[in-house]
Amino acid sequence: MASIIKVNDIQNTSGANIINESSNTITIGASGDTITIPSGATLNGSSATLTGFGKIGQVVYGRTTTQIQSTSTSYATTNFSANITPTSTSSKILVIADIHYQIFGNGGDADYGGNFKIVRTVSSTDTDVFSESSPTPRQHNRFSNQAYHHGSYVMQELDEPSTTSEITYTIHQKARASNVRISLSQDSAISTITLMEVLS
Repeated sequence: MASIIKVNDIQNTSGANIINESSNTITIGASGDTITIPSGATLNGSSATLTGFGKIGQVVYGRTTTQIQSTSTSYATTNFSANITPTSTSSKILVIADIHYQIFGNGGDADYGGNFKIVRTVSSTDTDVFSESSPTPRQHNRFSNQAYHHGSYVMQELDEPSTTSEITYTIHQKARASNVRISLSQDSAISTITLMEVLS
């Protein structure tokens, strides 16, 4: 038959509490103590709700070399996306998109520019998390009088979705003039999107 020891506190030889339990909260050590996990041991919190850590819980990475073109002057999805399911409603999601693009002009318009934005989708509801109007103007530079341009553009945002449902983050793009064609990815360059759950 297994033995059971029932105590509220465990103290060291000096009488200081090493382990204390009160109101379903277990405190290990005291202020100034160092708690050491031995080499070879595993601290497994995969099924637990972790708070106060400010650490990265999971990382999702997507990449594409496929050219996705649009002549729309309204935002259109590129269908380049990545999905993540937060472990807690208090988690933040760091979204980093590294976009390689081409812009083609086809006329006398002085504005051969284009824009990109990141859209969060949860249960079919779309929300801009990075765009030219939220919270301040964010768009790649205008390339006036250049009928062709290619380059790279990085968007980064710390999103607070407040959900444990699956989230899809998608890149949208638009041309800034009717005679412009914008293209995600160019010359087999890799465009990427990285999602990191930040535990809080």
